[in-house]
Amino acid sequence: MLDSNGGKIQWQFIVNLYHYQTKNGITLANKLNKQHVNFEKNQMKVKYAVQVLSQSVANALTTMSKLNHPDFANVEPTVKYLKIFDRIFDVMNSKNLNNCNWKAPLQEKNEFCFKSIFNETVEYICNLKTVDGKSVLNSSRYKAYLGWLVNIKTMTKLYEYVICTGEMSFLCTFKLSQDPLENFFSSIRMSCGFNNNPTTVQFRAAFETLLCNSLNTNVSLLKEYSFTFC
Repeated sequence: MLDSNGGKIQWQFIVNLYHYQTKNGITLANKLNKQHVNFEKNQMKVKYAVQVLSQSVANALTTMSKLNHPDFANVEPTVKYLKIFDRIFDVMNSKNLNNCNWKAPLQEKNEFCFKSIFNETVEYICNLKTVDGKSVLNSSRYKAYLGWLVNIKTMTKLYEYVICTGEMSFLCTFKLSQDPLENFFSSIRMSCGFNNNPTTVQFRAAFETLLCNSLNTNVSLLKEYSFTFC
């Protein structure tokens, strides 16, 4: 793809980095391995995409460029692409109130920070083009980028609805992802003997078991904290 300045964003740089690290037996503080490069068999595993679209890979590419390695010439547009999506993923994946910077939950004290990231990401995506000059939003690759735009718009409106109105003091964006739901369905399948098509009776029994276990866990934690406090 091409960015707003016509710079080429190329997957080949990721491949080159993997081969360089493998050949020399080193890793430049990143997690790139065969699974990341040969991703065709792992397309449903989000962690591989996240580990590629990361600050660590961007820093490794920058290092190779500064060393004037010929396989990493003009890598800057690709580095910017990685950094843009690394930051927006962190914002959309906040889990803990104690986290800081881009991983912090949405709240009034960091509103300027995350909204500036939202605006920069929206502008960046809208200016992405395919090699033939067509907007990426009008190409066959539009789904992922349109999804990001919808999520950013939704999160902005949700922030205004629950934080600006005082209904909540902070919002952990990870709670709005599909991961908790997928983990729940995975637990249901495990309770049914890894059955992907349980009956209503089996589903109800598994759900009741998970619910009771969850309540017991919360009660045990509450007793532990009370004992510690006393």
